[in-house]
Amino acid sequence: EFNSLKAAIKLSELLKTPVRVQRCAGRVVQTELIVQIEQKDVVPGDIIHFSPGDLFPGDVRLLNSKDLVV
Repeated sequence: EFNSLKAAIKLSELLKTPVRVQRCAGRVVQTELIVQIEQKDVVPGDIIHFSPGDLFPGDVRLLNSKDLVV
C-alpha cells in the first residue's frame, strides 16, 4: 500500500511538468502556434513536441522521430 502511494505521488509530480504542444483548430493543425502547457492539460488531438530526456505518462501516436530510443 505504501509503495502504491509513493508511485501515485511520483506520477502526479510528472503531470506538473510542462510540455510543448501544437493545438488543432477544428481539423486544421496550427503549425506556427506551439504553446507550453502542463501535461495534465494535454487533450486528444494535441501534437506533443518532445526533446531529449522528456517523459510523458500516457499513450501517444508517434508521427515523426529521429534517433529515437525507447
